[in-house]
Order: sequence, then structure tokens, then C-alpha cells
Amino acid sequence: MYLKFYQKEWTDYKDYWQVHYNQKEAIKICQKLNRHFKVGASFRFNNNKLGQAYYGVRVIDLPKKDIALAMICHEVGHLLNVKKYGYKTGRGHNKRLAKTNKIIFRYAIKYLPINTLLKINKQLLLEHK
Repeated sequence: MYLKFYQKEWTDYKDYWQVHYNQKEAIKICQKLNRHFKVGASFRFNNNKLGQAYYGVRVIDLPKKDIALAMICHEVGHLLNVKKYGYKTGRGHNKRLAKTNKIIFRYAIKYLPINTLLKINKQLLLEHK
């Protein structure tokens, strides 16, 4: 289940996975997402290359460097999902998380670089023709 979930997320939001930030920039984006979605999370950095959300204490662990925008959105999505649906049904990688992540990724599009936005816009225009 997880592998399918990640595969779909990587293909749907590949541009978000290609944008990386340092700690200072990542914290700014985390705080903006936190404030907008009222998640109430705190953020810290670890030596892993993975992100992780701790539901009970509302803490998000992120890597110390090369932090992908998609990783930030994904982990905030976990906490927002638990806030919306409760611990029992809101945790994990499921359709609810995919729906929640779609909302977060749409909001976070403003943090993509302008050249990436232009590329996405061009793809959307071609799809609608």
C-alpha cells in the first residue's frame, strides 16, 4: 500500500520533489503551512534523509539539508489528516491523506520557483486543448 501511495505522489507532484531548501528556508515554509492549516506542529531536524510526523506530539522531523518541498507538504498532511479525521482513521497512507495532500500541494504551489510554475502552466494549457 505505501509503495503505491508514494509512487502516485512522486508522479503527481514530481516538480515539488525537485525543489530543495536549506533549514532556514524550510522553517519559513513550514511555519506558513502550519499557520495556514492551523496544524499546531513544531519542526525539528534529524540526520536521516527522511521526513517523519509524530501524531501524538505534533512534531515533524525533517532532514538537515536538501529538504524537498514535497516532503514538507507530505508531513504537514499527516498531521492535518489526524486533526481532521482523528487518530484512528486519520493516520497512515490512505485515500484521506491523498485528498488532504492535494489541498496542501495546491496551496504550496506558490513556493515553487517561477520557471517550474511556467512549465506546469504550459503543461496544463496543453492538456486542456
